[in-house]
Amino acid sequence: PSHTYLTDGSFTVTMSATNACGTVVSTQTVTVTTAPTAGFTVSSNSGCAPLTVQFSNTSSANATSFDWQFPGGTPSSSTQQNPPSVTYDLPGTYTVTLTVSNGAGSSTSTQTITVNPGPTANFSSTVSVLTATFTNNSTNGIAYTWDFGDGGSSSDANPTHTYAADGTYTVVLTASNDCGTSTFTQNVVITTEPSAGFSVSTTSGCAVLTVNFSDISSGNPVSWAWEFPGGTPSTSSVQNPTVQYFTPGVYDVTLVVTSVGGSTSSFTQQNIISVNGAPSAGFSTSVSGSNATFINGSSNATSYIWNFGDGSNSTDENPTHTYLNDGVYNVTLSAVNNCGTTIFEQTVTISTPPTAGFNYSASSGCAPFSVQFNSTSSSNSTSLLWDFPGGSPASSTEANPVVVWNTAGTYLVTLTASNASGTSTSTATITVAAGPTAAFTYQVGGLTAVFTNTSSNGVSYNWDFGDGSDPSTETNPNHTYGQTGTYTVTLTATNECGTVTITQQVVIEGSAPVPAIGANNQNGCLPFSVDFTDQSAGDPTTWAWTFPGGTPATSNAENPTVSYAAPGTYDVTLEVTNIFGTSTQTFAAYITVQAAPSAGFNFAANQTTVTFGNTSQGATSYSWNFGDGNTSTEENPTHTYGAPGTYNVSLAATNNCGTTIIEQTITLSSGTEEASWLEGFRLFPNPNTGYFTVEMNGLPQDEVEFTLFNALGQHIKRETAEFGTGSLLRLFDYSDLAAGVYTLRVQADGKAIFVKVAVSK
Repeated sequence: PSHTYLTDGSFTVTMSATNACGTVVSTQTVTVTTAPTAGFTVSSNSGCAPLTVQFSNTSSANATSFDWQFPGGTPSSSTQQNPPSVTYDLPGTYTVTLTVSNGAGSSTSTQTITVNPGPTANFSSTVSVLTATFTNNSTNGIAYTWDFGDGGSSSDANPTHTYAADGTYTVVLTASNDCGTSTFTQNVVITTEPSAGFSVSTTSGCAVLTVNFSDISSGNPVSWAWEFPGGTPSTSSVQNPTVQYFTPGVYDVTLVVTSVGGSTSSFTQQNIISVNGAPSAGFSTSVSGSNATFINGSSNATSYIWNFGDGSNSTDENPTHTYLNDGVYNVTLSAVNNCGTTIFEQTVTISTPPTAGFNYSASSGCAPFSVQFNSTSSSNSTSLLWDFPGGSPASSTEANPVVVWNTAGTYLVTLTASNASGTSTSTATITVAAGPTAAFTYQVGGLTAVFTNTSSNGVSYNWDFGDGSDPSTETNPNHTYGQTGTYTVTLTATNECGTVTITQQVVIEGSAPVPAIGANNQNGCLPFSVDFTDQSAGDPTTWAWTFPGGTPATSNAENPTVSYAAPGTYDVTLEVTNIFGTSTQTFAAYITVQAAPSAGFNFAANQTTVTFGNTSQGATSYSWNFGDGNTSTEENPTHTYGAPGTYNVSLAATNNCGTTIIEQTITLSSGTEEASWLEGFRLFPNPNTGYFTVEMNGLPQDEVEFTLFNALGQHIKRETAEFGTGSLLRLFDYSDLAAGVYTLRVQADGKAIFVKVAVSK
């Protein structure tokens, strides 16, 4: 069995063991001992010093020894089971400990004793005019009583008290708590300070300005000290003085007042008196041509009146005036304010550059050509200089010279007008014509003479062929004589400057004809048909035409028609025969036949840059459409696309016979897989505002090219950078770009990558 004993002690335990044969009894003594339990009570846990406390032991009865500890008390310890009373003389919080013991162990119990202090009264104060503010510095007080020394009182912790009059007051503070009261006494001195102030009858006016000053100080001052810088008088001890100001300016005023007790107060009003005088007038002038700009240097004026000396006026502060004529003008400025008017006068000289000009009696005529010139230059010109290249005289300083040109030509006449302010130039062209010269050559075919006019300056011609026939006015006539012989041919050449005649003997012996041809059109597009005309001299009677490339290839007709079926440049040969013989002439490249062009092209692409090779034939102009909204009129263009993709490229080849269009589809890859030199690439931020950073690394390259394209594939930015270290961190500032999506090509050694860049604003 298990058995719990209720108390310590020695107990006799008996066990009886029984079976069928009988009972046996065994006896033993069991001693039970347990550790004690400490405990005690107190007569009071708190109180005012000195505090006496009675302790009563409530520990368990099995305790055999006792240890009391009373820190701060008297006695401070005890071993009695129930100690005598303990006294605490000083405020504080103390812990009492009882430890009880026996043979089985020990136990401890504690309690706290609080000894409360009495209050300590104390305060400080601040004074503003008649009001005292009290700051309570007491300790341990829970209630307060104030006596302000003037019959007033308060129970506030930190009161404010207003006294009725100056004086010294004894203030008493009583602080209380449960343990008693404490009193603190202090004198408070109340003194009222004066405060200076004044008013004025006026603050501004014209000199002489009279001002009445009035004292409005508080605090009952008994004396006054005034300062009036710039005034008369400049100082005063009168309570309400009168002061005069004779000189314009802005002035301060200071008043110092003193109380009966000797306290002072000072008050200064800055810039309170403003004394105005009559304005000062003045100006400077800046002249440009006929314009004068006036810079007003007046002071203290409220309005202005300008007289520019030419009858014009202005009230602007800084006017600009345009004079109609050069001259010296007396300009006056009147500066005005409410105190008067001041006038300033200055002369202004207007001198403008002259204006050159002239007229003349005639601009063209025949040599010798005489011209009367008349200057129309502005009246402010002080000198004139004429330049007459090719004329007589070659120059002149006269106003209205007469000049003669003896040699035909076109001459530039110049007149320069000058004065102290500059020069001006006027020009005119004089054309001098010459009389004609007469000359001619001729060829004879059969009885026909073909005349070639080699005259110069002629405007009309008259031919007398010397055989009594009617004259001719053609420039290069053909004439057929009735028989062989020698004829005197006269050519008269005429222009507006006169007539000249030349005579030459023409021998008509009879000769083979001179081949000459004409055609209704020498150039054309397929299919092309030409009407040929024989224009040979010498009255041919038979014709043999050869038309290489034409149909027919030959003809004996006088005026055949020929068709051309293939483009090219073709000769024409004509053999003509008369009674005197046969002549043959080939007219080289006489016919040009064109066809509509053929269009064709090839291309070579390097990533998104494509070079186009034009293989068109017979075209005179080209029009490319690259399939991305861009075009070109170059013969062999190079175009960079904004992004990889498939594009339909067309070429229109054109000449005057038509247009042929060819279209091809090209596919461009990004080339990313080809940029094996690049191992790492980052563009950030993206999207951005046009500022972005590229960070990249890879195999070192001499140079990396950065090219930016817009959405149409147009190249808009290009930069290069060194990549010799195989590492690059670069900031791009494209903040001027409009919002949109762009493509950045990063290329080195012909291999590139393409990155989209989104710019948002």
